[in-house]
Amino acid sequence: MTFLPDVFGHESAKEQLSRMLEQDRVPNGVLLHGEAGRGKRTLAMAFARAMVGTGVDDHPDLFVVTRGEDQRLVGIDRVRALKQEFSLTPAQSDRRVAVVVDAERLTDEAGNALLKLLEEPPPRSHIILTARDRDAVMETLVSRCRSLRVPPLSRREVLSFLEVRGVAADRARLLALLAEGRPGYAIGLAEDGFEDRVLAPTFRLLLPGGSPHQAAEEVVALAREGTKKAEGARERIRLVLGAVAWFLRASLKASVGTTEGQEMLELLEPPLRESLSDRGPVAVERQLERVLEAMGDVDRNVGIELVLEDLIPAIA
Repeated sequence: MTFLPDVFGHESAKEQLSRMLEQDRVPNGVLLHGEAGRGKRTLAMAFARAMVGTGVDDHPDLFVVTRGEDQRLVGIDRVRALKQEFSLTPAQSDRRVAVVVDAERLTDEAGNALLKLLEEPPPRSHIILTARDRDAVMETLVSRCRSLRVPPLSRREVLSFLEVRGVAADRARLLALLAEGRPGYAIGLAEDGFEDRVLAPTFRLLLPGGSPHQAAEEVVALAREGTKKAEGARERIRLVLGAVAWFLRASLKASVGTTEGQEMLELLEPPLRESLSDRGPVAVERQLERVLEAMGDVDRNVGIELVLEDLIPAIA
């Protein structure tokens, strides 16, 4: 029986975490790792709530360590604050629990401070880390944690996840395909003006017309609409580039006659479907490589306008 009924899917991970709790053998450090959008943070928060015995995130013995607003890294100040909290006795529960989000973004100083907490943990304290890539986390931190991979959900599971949340069937079908097993990614698309903020700029990149500079400006303007945070616009560009990569993969799959590839292309508007079909697999593979490089540049904080201006001539 699982302690994590509010987490959709991930039965194996939930079973392992529930068993730790049932047997009172929760390690001081747990690392949940897997691609963004798979549900790591949701799973980590549910596990943390179960440990302190609450159904809400706002609990005096539950702490969340994240990057500051518009910050790319988790700084030492965040870990120092956690260390201070952990030095106190639990307020209501019999233990104190912290969730460290994006552990691969800890600065060296913050990572070393967190390592000391794991090496010399206060009694009944637990730290749950999440990371996209376990290999990107400080090796010494990983060695102090029980690692659990959070795998992608099946397309059927993502579709059910969306339908339960009221997403219309046709839209849910496209989102489930785009998400590639990432429920968080799918619901993020659904809630963030999917057609205007993702599909429209995706089509603008793949069918630009005019100059690359003009197309890049229009896409960036769409990404910035409704958000004052630079990281918010950057995250939307990540979503758009992810969609571009997905459409190119769909074209590759269709070119070798797979049913999945054909199904993917049938969901696209005719102009884009025809453009992708006319490119040929060699060109599409090359374009996909460029998109993945651009996604890496966005993650490295290269200016999004420059990234798009450089990318558009290579994929249009």
